[in-house]
Amino acid sequence: MKQSLFFALIPFLSSGAAIATPSEGGASHGGVAVVCRNSEGKITEAALLDLFEAANLNDRRLIPISVIDYAEVRGAIRAQTKRFPTFIAHLDQTLEDLKPRYRFLGAGVQLEITRDVFPTITKRGCQIEQLANFRKEGDILVDREIYDALSPVDRLGLALHEALYSLERKWVKATDSLRARALVGEFLSEGHDASVVNSILGTYEFGIPTPGIYYPSYEPSGACQVRLEIEENGLPSVTALTNCQTIIDALVVPTTGKMRMQITDGQKNAWEYRTSPSRLPSGGNGYSVLRMTFATRSSFYLKDIPMSWMGPNP
Repeated sequence: MKQSLFFALIPFLSSGAAIATPSEGGASHGGVAVVCRNSEGKITEAALLDLFEAANLNDRRLIPISVIDYAEVRGAIRAQTKRFPTFIAHLDQTLEDLKPRYRFLGAGVQLEITRDVFPTITKRGCQIEQLANFRKEGDILVDREIYDALSPVDRLGLALHEALYSLERKWVKATDSLRARALVGEFLSEGHDASVVNSILGTYEFGIPTPGIYYPSYEPSGACQVRLEIEENGLPSVTALTNCQTIIDALVVPTTGKMRMQITDGQKNAWEYRTSPSRLPSGGNGYSVLRMTFATRSSFYLKDIPMSWMGPNP
């Protein structure tokens, strides 16, 4: 079976009979699977609970089982989350950040079931088993035996589960994986329900100003104008259309070209643009940062300069 690119380089933990008991703040987190075993204890079938629930509880039609990589579904996820244009950037970044954290357990080592699953259904004759566990230390332990029995799309679902549940815990202090599992099921379904995605993402209260032309609030003449756009990656970019260097920051603001903002420490409502070290004054080192902070749908801050809506982009 072709291995998902997400987990191609996961290191192994040494084998042993001990049961892994990772925890985070006294409670463990991580994806689980519906696992069927024969009389000898060998796995005959396994499915990520998120997708098992989507198909059997919510009547979703899952994407083809051969789908293996996030790049194959990113466009569809972005379309599902178009009401929240910056969400895809946070998902991209979280998936990337988590990649090096996965570690396979060795043979004979299994994970204890977490207390945040609350499954509604399973398959007759099978049981819920812990597939992965996100530890307080930051690594994500994976049961190799169960993982090897998963289809490619279930493996992709696990990567999405860990990323989405991580965002859930960060942004809404989630204590169970119910909403993360629902999102995974919708994102990897062909017949998804937009109301489910919108109702969950709506609670994140993303802040992003309306794309358009803006000017410093205390400069009503509009001598300094910037264009705000949302890029394909879901992040905002700002372009100085007229001479804004002296007003905003001569060291950071380029005379031409976009300032492509990046996520600021996973925050939902703040971004930053970093200059290259070559633009620093002689003898300087490191980077200069221009921080952008959401205020309202028609205003934002560049550093401490309030920017107000002037009109739509041409």
